[in-house]
Amino acid sequence: MRNWHKRIIRSYFVFMFSLGFGQMPKKYYDSICKANYIDDSIKYLKLKKEARHVNYKRLTDKIINDIKWDSLKKPNLIFYINDVRRKAIVIGVDATDFYSKDEDCSWKNHSSKNPNYNDTIFWSKKNINFIIKKYKKNLIPKISNTFIYDTKEISFLINLKSFIKYTRKQEEGFFINYWGDNKKFFYFPYLKNKSLVLNNKLENYDQLFLSFINELGNIVRVEYKYGDSNLLKQYSVEKKYQYIGKEWVEIK
Repeated sequence: MRNWHKRIIRSYFVFMFSLGFGQMPKKYYDSICKANYIDDSIKYLKLKKEARHVNYKRLTDKIINDIKWDSLKKPNLIFYINDVRRKAIVIGVDATDFYSKDEDCSWKNHSSKNPNYNDTIFWSKKNINFIIKKYKKNLIPKISNTFIYDTKEISFLINLKSFIKYTRKQEEGFFINYWGDNKKFFYFPYLKNKSLVLNNKLENYDQLFLSFINELGNIVRVEYKYGDSNLLKQYSVEKKYQYIGKEWVEIK
């Protein structure tokens, strides 16, 4: 009986400690979160302001030319496109420009990552059609690691809805892998009305990852990642471009 009484007392003090002192890290975390969020919002506004007189079309041309096409010799190319997540209102800015305040802190700090130049700008209809014609490739988009086919799997990607809708009007293909987890997908064809089957046993496709980071001073950092069908051979190259005298120049 005496031991039972001690256990009750011990449990009471553990509970009170977690209720009182245990809350301090949460408040501290929230304060850091809020400060980072404000800094991120200010950076976002500065980036948007300095982009008003910048020609990003010329940057797109330079990035396309700088892709190592000699490393992408297969006729089929999987490319990865990321969603630009922006949701709520902060300090009077449009509601589509920021994360909501009740989301996790790690999500809040990305609104200034690439508001001026990002995946949705590079992988536009016009640019996709240009690459298809010039390099004679079938282009197969993936979001994260998911093909575009079943809208239920990607319905939460708010800022990619128009891209997904446009992609689903294209040709249909079929993916076969080692584990029998076969998938259907939509893709942008070089030759229309020709069925496409991707097979990682046959290794009949390459993969390309592009990521974009915007920096103050009209600077865009681009990471080019190249991979074969099974990503056994892959490497990456990072380039930094700055808009100087109405031209995009590669800088160190």
